[in-house]
Amino acid sequence: MTSFSLQSPRLFIRPLAKDDLAAFSQYRADPAVARYQSWQDYQLADAEELLADLQSRTFGTLGHWYQLAVLDLQGQLLGDLALHLVDNMEAEVGFTLDPSHQGQGYATEALGALLAYLFTERRLRRVLAVVDCRNQPSSRVLERCGFTKDACHKDAVFFKGQWCSEYHYSLTAGAWRQRQP
Repeated sequence: MTSFSLQSPRLFIRPLAKDDLAAFSQYRADPAVARYQSWQDYQLADAEELLADLQSRTFGTLGHWYQLAVLDLQGQLLGDLALHLVDNMEAEVGFTLDPSHQGQGYATEALGALLAYLFTERRLRRVLAVVDCRNQPSSRVLERCGFTKDACHKDAVFFKGQWCSEYHYSLTAGAWRQRQP
């Protein structure tokens, strides 16, 4: 992955790096963190495999997911952002925070910095997010960032042994710009 970074008042965001992997795999191994995510029983080897895959391509290549480390300004890993550049007009995002750093506004701040990049630098038209309907904290983060709930797909996904419902969110460039001071 090529050099890429963002900074917000309290955070530094950059591609996931080897030094992040121990902390990254530790919080991802937490069952409460993995509950609404695509993984379970996350191990250091999973993180190493992900990093090797990420390092095999240039950041910003369309059609791929990228994991971005979210760090405080002292360099401590707080969580990560997921970015999927669907095409030149649209992206999908996600976020995961270490439980010890949740509830402090970090996810909202990190996602806000990523949205600013996507709408100003990449000039995207729309950003999407999909959230398990039971994951109310993630829904609140998206709504604080200006996303609107476009749909609820009831019992649409068989996930971790049960049928689950999902909210589909979106934020357009125009709506994002209207929210900027």
